[in-house]
Amino acid sequence: MNKLISSVIPLTLLVYLCFSSFCLAKANSITNNAYTKHLFSFKNSHNISSLAWHPNEQFLATGGLSKTISIWDIKHGKLIKTIDREVGGVGALAYSPNGKYLAVGRTFTRHIPEKYNINIYDVETGKLLKSFIPPPAPIGQSNDIKTLSFSMDGRLLAANGYGSRTNGVVYDFESGEVLTILTNTTSNKNSGYINSLSFSPDGKYLAIGRSLGTIDIWSIDNWDITTSFSANENGVYSLAYSPDGEFLVAASNKKSINIWNIREKALSKSIDSKHTGYIRIVQFSPDGKILASGGSDKSVTLFNSQEPSDNKRLEGFRNVAYPYISPQGTYMAIVYGQNVELQTSELNSSP
Repeated sequence: MNKLISSVIPLTLLVYLCFSSFCLAKANSITNNAYTKHLFSFKNSHNISSLAWHPNEQFLATGGLSKTISIWDIKHGKLIKTIDREVGGVGALAYSPNGKYLAVGRTFTRHIPEKYNINIYDVETGKLLKSFIPPPAPIGQSNDIKTLSFSMDGRLLAANGYGSRTNGVVYDFESGEVLTILTNTTSNKNSGYINSLSFSPDGKYLAIGRSLGTIDIWSIDNWDITTSFSANENGVYSLAYSPDGEFLVAASNKKSINIWNIREKALSKSIDSKHTGYIRIVQFSPDGKILASGGSDKSVTLFNSQEPSDNKRLEGFRNVAYPYISPQGTYMAIVYGQNVELQTSELNSSP
């Protein structure tokens, strides 16, 4: 009997310690409680290819293959405005940092008589203020917009699609003047189409990710390339700076997420994304603690950016899933097909 008791007590203690460790790990997990509360869902008229949060987090804009841009009220979860006077699909959306303007990058540009590929709208009135017109694209190329980025001060607007899908452009937003044309790197003439571009948080640099796997970082002082990474032979689909500007994260056709140390010009870490398909988007939360990714396997993964083993996988979406964290980190919108699901963390108040 004593032998039985002496064997049961250590086993009980072991179970208790394991359970306590599990609970402690969950309690210390950043991702466990992140964006767990579902607020509401809404459905667009067509598949969504782009979403942009307004800086005040009260509105978001969606667009897709149709010409219509939909503006949604987050507080009430309803459609409040559509902009559909122009032709061409919607390839990219970006609000200006001051929230006054919405930049819309168009697709199907060969069918647009006026030949513009970027429209600028007044957010309050929905009025078209101006358009940017690129040079004609050669046969086999197009000026379709896939990505847009404002500098943090709102002075610059960068886009792909300037006479070719391999070229990018930076405009002076106020005047519309072309400040520079961003061509393929001189070291690799076949670096591919521009899939993603992003200004650094301090506004001093512009990172460009291409379809054949290169990442170039351009200085806005002289528009020279300061750093180039051979990021992934399978292509770069999405880029994002960490909020402090120290790191650059890239998503690609591989199932790993690469984080580059910009100052050291080297790969900092490669994270197993937990995705079973290609990664289509990556994004940091505004505090830099959460790294979100979305993939062709119809799932979203949230990582602790410092401890990637602390992660959470969201599944069950009926199409490729794209997470978009709001500017202040209060919400996360997940796009799949025609649908948007809005989620927040349990500690955040409802909208």
